[in-house]
Amino acid sequence: MKRELGRDAALLIGAQVYYKVTGGLVYPLLSWALLPREVGLYFFAISLCQVSLVAAHWNLQPLVIRRLVAAGGAPAAARELAPLVGFRLVTSPLFVIGSAALGAALRPGHAGAFAVTAVFVLLEDLYGICAGTLMALDEVRQVVTLGVVVQTTYLGALVLGLELRPALSTVLAVSLLRTVLVCGGGIAILGRIIGRVRPVLTSAVFRGLTPFFLLAAGQVVIDQVDTLILGGWVDLARIGHYNLGLRTVQAAQFVPIVLGGLHYSRFSGRLPDAAVRALTVRTLLGLAALGAAGAAAQYLGADLIARLLFPGVRAPAAAALRQLAPTLALGFVQLYLAALLQMFGRERAALGALGAGALLGIGLDLALVPRHGVAGAAAARAASLAAQLAVSAFVLTRVWRDARQAAP
Repeated sequence: MKRELGRDAALLIGAQVYYKVTGGLVYPLLSWALLPREVGLYFFAISLCQVSLVAAHWNLQPLVIRRLVAAGGAPAAARELAPLVGFRLVTSPLFVIGSAALGAALRPGHAGAFAVTAVFVLLEDLYGICAGTLMALDEVRQVVTLGVVVQTTYLGALVLGLELRPALSTVLAVSLLRTVLVCGGGIAILGRIIGRVRPVLTSAVFRGLTPFFLLAAGQVVIDQVDTLILGGWVDLARIGHYNLGLRTVQAAQFVPIVLGGLHYSRFSGRLPDAAVRALTVRTLLGLAALGAAGAAAQYLGADLIARLLFPGVRAPAAAALRQLAPTLALGFVQLYLAALLQMFGRERAALGALGAGALLGIGLDLALVPRHGVAGAAAARAASLAAQLAVSAFVLTRVWRDARQAAP
């Protein structure tokens, strides 16, 4: 098991390095090809749609995957996925219509941009169901191959498209193309492995859902609230500058996300035995060291990074990178801790950590953004992550203690 897990982790991390390096080129392309207000509108639309998406998915995916693993993998996959597919067939159109209407109300004249953004955000989320199921079925190579092929196609299409027509509509069209390809490919691969999924509508799928739903809602609030609150106090150009820095930080946090997702798919619902505890402790220590080194490099090298990636808006982008540097170190640890708590069946504790971070983050955003703008949003995000980390670490030590006491 250890050898297979290490192989899969290496595959996923290698693929994520490729995604993030190639995806990291997207932000300089945006800053070069689009007006600052168009960059701001693009990120604002994504944030709004990702907040609205909670109403479409209810975070059923991790609950269904946990049931799938417990039921025995591939033979039960079609049966376990059927209620989720039925639910999403109902909620997905409502999500697209609602997001477009809300976007048009907040930013009149841009209904089309919000509608297209809603569709590709939705398709990205639907692909997440396919990828999570495939990883639970030990089909990591399929996930990696599809992702690399589509990412390469996407980057080439974006460069060519912006060369021919540097406009926000081009970025939206190519983003839509990418998600159509990756979602369609994921559905095709999964269908070949598990057969046809016959959608059903049943309330049984919602059993035990409450903590998962609240976790998703809290996480999306924490992830997007600063951009949305900035939208009420600063212009779209500053929102764009902030998100260029923020998305650069988030792109670097793929390591804890990949490791957390991989470990969740293998150990979900189990109390940690000695081997699992040792693995997670080593992972946490490594992530803490890597996150701290990365944050220091980002703070000290902010000007260089901004000069290389965002030459057209170097000064404001460098300022955002420096202000967001603490969130890199904190996020490296907290993202993995959150996955561990859910992996060990401590959803309510994870929800408590998330709630503490969300309340603190929203309060500080409302207090700091009106006076300090982007700097206030960055400070609020760092404080929110610190609160989550403290609560998560406290709970995890109790989980490990209980597991040691329960061991024969």
